[in-house]
Amino acid sequence: MGKRCNKGVGQTKSGDESLKRWGEVLEGINIHKKPDYQNKKRVLARLTARARRRLWAFAILKSLGIHGHNLNLLQSLRPVLALYPTDKELVNETRKYLRRLNRKSLEKFRNSLKGKGNLIIMVVGCIKNEKQLRNTIGRIRQAQTKFSVVGIVGSKNKADWKIKYDNKYGILQLPCSDGYEGLTEKIIWGCLAIELGKGGTTVVKVDEDTKSIDSRKIETLRNQMILEGAKAAGSPISVETPLQIDRGWHLGKSKGKSNWQPYEGIGPKIWMSGGAGYLLMPEAVQTVGDFALHSWQFVKSQIYEDLTISWIVDSCCGKIHWIEQLEKMGIENERSRDIMEGSTYHNPEDLKEDKRK
Repeated sequence: MGKRCNKGVGQTKSGDESLKRWGEVLEGINIHKKPDYQNKKRVLARLTARARRRLWAFAILKSLGIHGHNLNLLQSLRPVLALYPTDKELVNETRKYLRRLNRKSLEKFRNSLKGKGNLIIMVVGCIKNEKQLRNTIGRIRQAQTKFSVVGIVGSKNKADWKIKYDNKYGILQLPCSDGYEGLTEKIIWGCLAIELGKGGTTVVKVDEDTKSIDSRKIETLRNQMILEGAKAAGSPISVETPLQIDRGWHLGKSKGKSNWQPYEGIGPKIWMSGGAGYLLMPEAVQTVGDFALHSWQFVKSQIYEDLTISWIVDSCCGKIHWIEQLEKMGIENERSRDIMEGSTYHNPEDLKEDKRK
C-alpha cells in the first residue's frame, strides 16, 4: 500500500524522491479508520485526493522538463499543511516545489544578492506608489552598499504561487493583495520569497517613506540580538488588553469591505511598531514566511501586519528584543522621528503598570 501511495502522488522513473514525505502523510490520513470519525474521514479523503492529483501532475510535468507551467500547487496542499504545520519535512518539500516553479525569478534574485552578506533591507511599497518605492530603494542603495535592498509589492493578478523579480529596480512582485488591507499578506509572502531565494537571511522591514538607514547601527543591533538569542527587534507599542488595539486604524485606507468593517480580531499586548521598522533574524524570517504555506486563511484575516508578525514571532519563534531608544536602530522615517520626539501611542510602562495592579 505504501508503494502504491508514493507512485500515486507522483513518483517517476527519474528517481525523484522529493515527494516521499508527502506520500507518507497522505497515506497516514487515508488509513484513519476510527468509526466515530467517519465524517472527518470523508473530508480528509477529499483533501488527500486533491493533493495526490496535484502532486502527480506536478511530477509528470517536471519529468517532461516543463518548469514554467501554470499549475496551482498551493491550493490543494495548504489544507493538508494546515493539519501538520509543525512537520518541517513537509513544509520543506513544499518550499522545494515553489523554488522549482519560480526557478528563473529566484535565480535573478539570488544573483542580485551576491557579495552583499546575509542581511536584506526589505522596503514595503505598492504598485500605485511604485515610483516612490523605486526612489527609496535607489536612495538606500546609494547611501550604503553593505546590505542588499529589495522592494516588495503585491499583485492579485498573479498566480497563487508566482513570484516575479524586477532586476532593474530590485522589486519582488508577490501573489497577494497590494492594498493597505493586504499588508500582512505582503510581509509574510515577502519573508517566504526571501527564504526561497536565500535561506539564512536576516530581514530589516521598512516602509517606502524611509529616508536613511545606518548600516553600522543595524549590524550592532544584530550582534546584540545574537548574544541575547533574540529572534526579532523593534520599537514597542503596548496595550493593557488585546481588546484595546485601535480596531479602526485601517478605515478609510483600505478597499472593499475592509474599508468600512472594523477589525474584530485580537493580537499581542505588546508588539513591534511597523511604521518605525523592525528586524527579523533568519529563524523568524522562515517561521513568518511558512505561514503563507500552512496558515494562509489566518494571514488573510489579519489587517495589522506589525501585530501579526510580532504575534507569530512571540508565539512560535522566540524572544523579541525591545528597542527603548529607537535612534539605536538607525532607521529614519516619519514614524521613527515621531517616536524619538516623544510622540508615542503607547509604551512598555503601560504594560508593566498593568501587571503591577
